[in-house]
Amino acid sequence: MARRQERHAMGPGGHCVCPRCGMDLPHRRGTYCQDERCPNCGAKMLREGSHHHQLWRAKQQREVSRGSRRPGDDGGQRL
Repeated sequence: MARRQERHAMGPGGHCVCPRCGMDLPHRRGTYCQDERCPNCGAKMLREGSHHHQLWRAKQQREVSRGSRRPGDDGGQRL
């Protein structure tokens, strides 16, 4: 139950980010980003600044530092 309460603490603004292709969309109030699908690749979106987004960013940084970043990882694009 604590996890659900944490999600509400993020407020109505912000962005949803795709961990696969980096697409960045405005967050829609009343809809969890994880329930949204990326319009480019169909992956589940992550809420910018959430715990899972922070884990994804840390993984990206480790991959970049090792030189193993995947092709197409351009850092995201905003609409």
